Amino acid sequence: APASTSPTGSLDPGWMTEAACATDDHGVYWVPDRPKDEAEVLELAEPVCGSCPAHGSCYAYALGDKTLVGIWASTTTAMRKRAKAAQRAA
Repeated sequence: APASTSPTGSLDPGWMTEAACATDDHGVYWVPDRPKDEAEVLELAEPVCGSCPAHGSCYAYALGDKTLVGIWASTTTAMRKRAKAAQRAA
């Protein structure tokens, strides 16, 4: 995902600068509100996320910040909520 603030509010340039979407000119993956068409956006993001060297860090970051919306590490907001629920149940 593009450079943004970390869950603590500070800029987290580490893995984000290595993310495949860091040069995304269209802003398709990160949006200020949960998009209604997340499934469609996910289709666009999957090829980019799939080859991303920062995928694991992005996924951990996204799971750690429940305020994030949009596509992070090939997951939608709903997918991350389900993954967090499964982690808690395990």
